[in-house]
Amino acid sequence: MLNSQVNILSTNIHNLTATKHGERAAAAWAIMRHLGRQGYVESTRHVLEVRDFIVNGMSSGPEV
Repeated sequence: MLNSQVNILSTNIHNLTATKHGERAAAAWAIMRHLGRQGYVESTRHVLEVRDFIVNGMSSGPEV
């Protein structure tokens, strides 16, 4: 029997109970279906612009 031969705590097999769930992929898919491709692209562009704003602000300030 496979269960008695494999230590499930030390395997790297990804399945439904693994640590890498598909929630993020499912959420991205649902959002893209809701916004459409162009809306999703615009939303992603905005997120990246906010990221750049934060990074630039942190880079120009005093070191922490």
